[in-house]
Amino acid sequence: MEILRTEAAKRLDRFPEVTVHARVERVRPAAMLTEASRDAALLVVGTHGRGGLRRLMLGSVSGEVLHRAAAPVLVVPGRDGDQQAA
Repeated sequence: MEILRTEAAKRLDRFPEVTVHARVERVRPAAMLTEASRDAALLVVGTHGRGGLRRLMLGSVSGEVLHRAAAPVLVVPGRDGDQQAA
């Protein structure tokens, strides 16, 4: 959670008007994000951003969220070389 807070703080310094709600849950990610979208103005989800043909396809979480979310969804691709936190 500390990494999440640190990374969010870097961006919030530039965009203080943006409200961010960070949560770490041990549930199915798509279900939790879909639930969170009920109270959101915008839901932002990441994708692994792998190269080639895979870049054109969404992962199972982002794809399910796009179909089920109650709010608009922004899917942000990862940068090549970024490591996902385990």
